[in-house]
Amino acid sequence: MIGRAAALAALVACGGCDSSTGVLIEVTRDDSVPADIGRLAFHVGIDGVIPDEPSRWVDPDPQEDVRLDGRDIADDPYRLLIRPREHPQAEVLVAVVAYTGGDAVGFGALEAPVRFVDGEVAMWPIVLRGQLPGGFGDTDTGCLRWTDGDGGLVTIGRPRDQDCDGFADDDCNDVDPAVNPGAGERCGNAVDEDCDGQVDEDVDEDGDQVTTCAGDCDDHDGAVSPGAEEACDGVDNNCDGLCDEGQDADGDSYTVCGSKLVDGGTACLFDPGQADCDDGDGEVHPGAEEVCDGRDNDCSGLCDDASAGLDRDGDGFTACGSLVDHCGLSDLQRDCDDREAAVHPGAPETCDGRDDDCDGERLQSAPCFLLDDVDPTLCVVGERACLEGDGEIGDWDGACGRGGENTEVAAELCTAYETCDQDPETHADPYTCSIETSGLGVTGCAVNVELESGAECPAPEVVLPPIGLGDPPVCSWTIVGGQDQGDYLVGLRDILDPLATPGATLDVCGAVLVVVAQGPGLPGPQDLLVAGTDEGGTTFFAISLDPDLVEDCDASPGLVCQDLPPPP
Repeated sequence: MIGRAAALAALVACGGCDSSTGVLIEVTRDDSVPADIGRLAFHVGIDGVIPDEPSRWVDPDPQEDVRLDGRDIADDPYRLLIRPREHPQAEVLVAVVAYTGGDAVGFGALEAPVRFVDGEVAMWPIVLRGQLPGGFGDTDTGCLRWTDGDGGLVTIGRPRDQDCDGFADDDCNDVDPAVNPGAGERCGNAVDEDCDGQVDEDVDEDGDQVTTCAGDCDDHDGAVSPGAEEACDGVDNNCDGLCDEGQDADGDSYTVCGSKLVDGGTACLFDPGQADCDDGDGEVHPGAEEVCDGRDNDCSGLCDDASAGLDRDGDGFTACGSLVDHCGLSDLQRDCDDREAAVHPGAPETCDGRDDDCDGERLQSAPCFLLDDVDPTLCVVGERACLEGDGEIGDWDGACGRGGENTEVAAELCTAYETCDQDPETHADPYTCSIETSGLGVTGCAVNVELESGAECPAPEVVLPPIGLGDPPVCSWTIVGGQDQGDYLVGLRDILDPLATPGATLDVCGAVLVVVAQGPGLPGPQDLLVAGTDEGGTTFFAISLDPDLVEDCDASPGLVCQDLPPPP
């Protein structure tokens, strides 16, 4: 299928060549590029347009942006047909950039220019990858540039600025970036570098007391001349044929000011936004491969960033012990199964026979809800043993039975528990599912945890809704399922006695819920049930403890709760 880029395909009208002559570009993506690409930008350059002149990539028509409208090019590749304009013997180079919103999320290019063959259409694949090449970006004049695998600078020009030197109509040689009205005249080469109609004139236009014939390689910049001090600025300041020499301490061709040394430093690609963030390590620089080590290898400003594909299951944790987009390593953050998003440090432990939170232990038992064997109209809290061994599919050893506290709870919980237990999606954790779906109402609470380090914050707390209708009121609070709630240690304390030791039950009307993060890693979301009883009956509060709602200890001290509507 030929894509909608028929407008660009109309590079057409090649005099002297068969009308079927063309190059068919097939664009697909690898797994490092998201499926929801918004648009593709094609950059097409032709080499050999002007024979016997220094060649540069020339874009004969403005680039074409193609919107994909939800199309996944991994399953349905995009194809673009390019025909030669005037020179059937020309070679063509094609680069493709994928954008989502305003961000470039993928890049691919032909490894080398390909030649048109008269009367034939040859197809060439381009695979988009999420790792952008070194030096990738636009010049001030809109040219696309990047460095290839050998460190060479590649540039695709614009129609009126083929050599990407920033000069268009007044450039007297648009295929040589060293020749333009802003260049310095050099003596002895019979070339009019500054496009003033004169050759090899001996002048000192910048007033640095060094003329062009005396070796001033840029007579428009007074800071550039033989003997000048070499600065880190992407310029050959001392006219020795090298730029930024001595400015690359680790030898990776990138400097701290943003210059990229090309061809041994005889040319420089300068972009302050592409500075070497660690000039003491040759493996760290813009465009380097991002590896799983908790460091910013490619100087993007993020460590182990998401686009590098180091987190295969997308749960935010990596196998090497880093958090995606965060710096630093810790064994407490190591993902013990990077194929399963539900398994990572701090994940809720469910009765599935595996170590969900990567702490080296699996859940042995969990609370459950069952009808009382004496009074079948009552729903009580029981206990259920988890699967022995290490299984792929969640299961239990036996049914929910009496054990634990046997606290009377709302009848809706037993109904919801039975439904959740029969659903394959929620079978491994019907306790949490039944709390969420029973219709009791939910209060969302955020346990305060330092996200980057995994360190615990001081114990957060929240005042529970007041109860008590008697005079004097008679009240009691109970944490259904006990104080040990997976990744959290929870307790109830008298609101009037801040020094009291929190417990699982409390015979007062004004209560505070105290939550302490426990376990080796970042705690994950956990649901618990609190029952408040007074002379008016029992009220159940389903509380969702969610650390993802809190960014750091200082910004949000304590336990933050927000009333949420009951689940549908």
